[in-house]
Amino acid sequence: MNLIANLHDYFLDEAKKSPMLLSDLANLEKYISESYSERSLIELIQNADDANANKFYITTLSKNTILVANNGDYFTEEDVKSLCRSGSSTKKRKSNTIGYRGIGFKSVVNYTNNVHLVSGNIKLTFSKEMTKNDLPNIDNVPLIRIPHEFKGDKFEKYINETISQGYTTIFIFETKIDSLIEEIKNFDETSLLFLRNLEFFKSKTNEFKEIHSKRTITEYGELILLTNNNTEKWLIITENISEEKINIAFLLNNENKAVKLDKTRSVIHSFMPTNNPFIIPCKINGDFSTDPSRTKIVIDDESTNTIYEISKLFSKIIINCLNNKNDDLRLISTISALNIEKYGIKNSKSINDLFIDELIKQLKSSLNGKKLLIQPDWLSESSFLELYKNSTDNLLITNSLNNKIYGIKELLLKLGFEEAQFNNAIDKASKNKYSEDTRVDLTVKAIEKTRFSTFKKDKDKINEAFLINTDKSIEKTKNTKEKASNNFISKVKNKIDDKNDLDAFAKKFNINYDGLKQEKEVDEENIIDEPKIVKFGKKASLTKWRSVEKNVTEIIKNWDTIKEAEDVSLMNLGYDTKAITNDGTELFFEIKSVNKLGDPLRLTNNEYSQAHLNKNKYYLVIASQQEDYIEVCFVKNPIKNLELTKRVVKWEWICDEYTGEYSKNYF
Repeated sequence: MNLIANLHDYFLDEAKKSPMLLSDLANLEKYISESYSERSLIELIQNADDANANKFYITTLSKNTILVANNGDYFTEEDVKSLCRSGSSTKKRKSNTIGYRGIGFKSVVNYTNNVHLVSGNIKLTFSKEMTKNDLPNIDNVPLIRIPHEFKGDKFEKYINETISQGYTTIFIFETKIDSLIEEIKNFDETSLLFLRNLEFFKSKTNEFKEIHSKRTITEYGELILLTNNNTEKWLIITENISEEKINIAFLLNNENKAVKLDKTRSVIHSFMPTNNPFIIPCKINGDFSTDPSRTKIVIDDESTNTIYEISKLFSKIIINCLNNKNDDLRLISTISALNIEKYGIKNSKSINDLFIDELIKQLKSSLNGKKLLIQPDWLSESSFLELYKNSTDNLLITNSLNNKIYGIKELLLKLGFEEAQFNNAIDKASKNKYSEDTRVDLTVKAIEKTRFSTFKKDKDKINEAFLINTDKSIEKTKNTKEKASNNFISKVKNKIDDKNDLDAFAKKFNINYDGLKQEKEVDEENIIDEPKIVKFGKKASLTKWRSVEKNVTEIIKNWDTIKEAEDVSLMNLGYDTKAITNDGTELFFEIKSVNKLGDPLRLTNNEYSQAHLNKNKYYLVIASQQEDYIEVCFVKNPIKNLELTKRVVKWEWICDEYTGEYSKNYF
């Protein structure tokens, strides 16, 4: 008796002894097929790749008959036994196979009544009708369980033709619906990117496709040309992990520069594409654990280890670009397009959250104790280098380096690395007499920082710095007795928006220069946007039982210049109060509650964007509500007038100190 007859009798006898088990297996098979909905074609491709096939072929023999073939290894006796069992497979995880559950083939149950298999000496048929004939007392039977003697003789002609073309394993599906044809129509050629063997996919159905995957090795990684109607060029960067691989795939344009994928294509692959989006507009692949349908990443030890290795590979790409001071392929430009705020769920971490956490750790580890220091916009590159070039503990990220490695500044800021801070720079200026251009940059920033009011520690730092030069010498600010040089003052004026700010700064720090006005002029046109003292037409109606937002809104309502103000704090607009002035100007107020004035505060990306958009019409309001009163500090245009630092807290902008217009209001 041959193999198929033996297996038929074995499983038939088992079914007769355990009819409930067979019914349960039929239900399980149905569940599997539903879980793998729209994934049957991908499962057949995976199986072909696991069998070392480099060619895959699918064609329609008639309206309801589909032939699928590959040129991989022949089916063995063990393979057939595994096919008949649920959850059994000869493929093991961490071997050279993708599938390891042994259930993917059962996805075909969705659209077929009969399956015929021909592979070498093995020929068999799976048929629900034939199984029911053998088991007339059992109503609910599975399709892929009891093998029958081959009943596909009517397809012999097509089978022989396919074998003559070099194909070794052939499936014939007698279908009942068009699901498989629809899958062929929607098939994404990038599903072939991370397969180990498959290079050719041909469909001779009403949706003709012929996809070639040509692979060549370059100094950057494996270059894959996917040719269908259009040719796409992909760079696959690979790192070996034991016997497995992880991969990063960047789409390249005709100039061999990486381009950003749209959201529908930048997904995580577990060898075949999943439905999990990736935070960077490229593709990644690895041995991720998935749900039964292989469409959703499951976070377990295997997935965590894989994302750790993926993060290490991204870190390596970034560090190599920094060390070489070059990025010919514009990979960093694509990586810098990551959108962190999209991810991060309270009390839970997504696979993208884990990736970002690990990437930051890997980058810091790769720096060998050095600290990345980024040139801020308020410092010219020459000033930045003069201040920090002798800091051996810092790796300096300049604007010119950003031009060579386009997007590196944006990327590092998103990952929480810091720009050079004013406080550190002004401390350096207290010990060294820097060039005039560097001192001009520091002075302009000092003017911005102290524009409204000044903390004592800031005033002390500025007084101790060698900032202003006269025609005779460079002195510490507090010791400057002579008039500041006209050349120095002229350079400062060229870098600030309003000369009145320079006058105010000069009077605050006792600096004299030609053209300094003794009384600062008030621009009547801007008085609404910049109230130096909060004035009330009547006493604000405040109560300690109200929220901070409502009390501050009440204060704003009672400004002489305000026509109306509305609390919109529940609408998540990036501001809490919207006001209209007497002349119709719209003002926007973001209200931050702190325990006491002087405590640090945070801006979300939405708030930061609104502040950037509305500039002088946007106020940051820091409020401390106590038992009997509420203290309020108004900061106009906080993007310009505060020193904000981006940190990794689901991306918020951190402000450790601030100055503005202060008022104390009793209930």
